[in-house]
Amino acid sequence: MISNLSFKDLTRARGINKAFHRSVDDYLKVEYSRDLRTYVDRPLQFREVLRSTRSVISGSFVVRFVMRRTEQGDMRVGDLDIYCPLSSASGVITYLEEDERYGPGINITHDPDDELEEAYPISAISCVTRLYRESTQSRIDVITSDTNSPLLPIRHFWCTLVTNYMSADGICLTHPKLTLDARGCIAPAQLGDVAIEHAVEKYRARGFRIGTFVDNDATHQGGETTGYCPQRLRNFNDSLSLTFKFDSFNEAQLLHTFPILEPTWKYGGWLCGGRCVPADPAGNTILTAFIV
Repeated sequence: MISNLSFKDLTRARGINKAFHRSVDDYLKVEYSRDLRTYVDRPLQFREVLRSTRSVISGSFVVRFVMRRTEQGDMRVGDLDIYCPLSSASGVITYLEEDERYGPGINITHDPDDELEEAYPISAISCVTRLYRESTQSRIDVITSDTNSPLLPIRHFWCTLVTNYMSADGICLTHPKLTLDARGCIAPAQLGDVAIEHAVEKYRARGFRIGTFVDNDATHQGGETTGYCPQRLRNFNDSLSLTFKFDSFNEAQLLHTFPILEPTWKYGGWLCGGRCVPADPAGNTILTAFIV
């Protein structure tokens, strides 16, 4: 029965009782390993590398994982995007080259001829290293943060749909109501940016509804900025995010890899879905990402 449920329904079933909680977590662990086998031969060992380096996965892989058993769940995912702290990316690359038999990594950070699978936010990235395995035609991009928070680049993503991540042991969706409804809001500062047009069209072709915060009515109530309003200060661990661990490998480990280096952001811009007042009196777009 559990295998026929969507991710949204799985999160509901998980709260029924302890038995369902364990069953859902066990199922998600199996599915996580199954999906990872497209890219690595040893999913459990690979997850240990993520755990020890405090790295996370983001991008299309996570979106497809949470859209299982929906129309969008059959979407094709090209490469696997791993986001690493500045201090430990080399360990991930070494593992992939030596243990998973990937070819030598190539730095593609500033390659103008390379069409990236995702619109990487270069402003928060030290470098992007691409690895390719000929035998399985698998491709992995290792994105090194320019700080020791692997989450900071993810915060800079162009759309709420992909502002999510999976750690070795859990998952975080920052806009779950929109994401699980196959909708995404473009960051106001990115509107009109030709650099993201490929990404926008890619997700629309997969059946996602990508638009502005106004298009998605996300949301303003009672004269205060609430819900997903772009004027609200957000972080990966706030009450609007859906965050849980599906594996208790290390009970002492928090899902958030660097809770002291927790990115906080406000999308800003003119309007939310309820036409709220911009945080900047001059009406200029505000795009902030800082560590608290």
